[in-house]
Amino acid sequence: MTSKSLYNFCGWNDTKKVQELLNLFDDIDILYENGAFFDFAISKGNVEICKALITYFEDKQFPIKNTKYEEAKTKLIEILENATDSVDLPTEMKEILSPYIDFEGSEHDTLNDSFSDIDQTTFIENLNKDAVSKNLLNEEILRKFDIEIKQNSQIKTMENLLDFGDSGTHYQAEEHDATNIVLSGNLVHEVL
Repeated sequence: MTSKSLYNFCGWNDTKKVQELLNLFDDIDILYENGAFFDFAISKGNVEICKALITYFEDKQFPIKNTKYEEAKTKLIEILENATDSVDLPTEMKEILSPYIDFEGSEHDTLNDSFSDIDQTTFIENLNKDAVSKNLLNEEILRKFDIEIKQNSQIKTMENLLDFGDSGTHYQAEEHDATNIVLSGNLVHEVL
């Protein structure tokens, strides 16, 4: 009887009656009729009903998180995915459903929606400032890293040449980044 009443209240989009009924009873199957309550709430964009249904599911229907809960949660996820499949959800609805549905990479991409109101130029400038202050990889850090690698490579090349040379032999290294290193006896000379 209570499930049928809840079905009607959700169908009528009566938030107050849905919340009252959910507060009064502890034995409602929130997944009734393959998730009809969620279908109504999501299709009508009623965030409050959806929030009340999920709260009931987590706190009253399954206060103990065991295998029975995991099975029901899997079913709930399937119900929610089907209910949201072709519906344009408000951001608040996505936030409520995000523990159950991964909206990333879909038409419901919560992350993209959250950045859409931000001035992108300001965001990128602030991101770059933050990256520099935290020594995160950015263009400047990568350029310094590239210079260090080239310098280390040149030093290593000279060390290798010095190790193999003797005073009577003349060696010439291969061209390395527009620098020729010529080893003549014990004298090292860079030609730019």
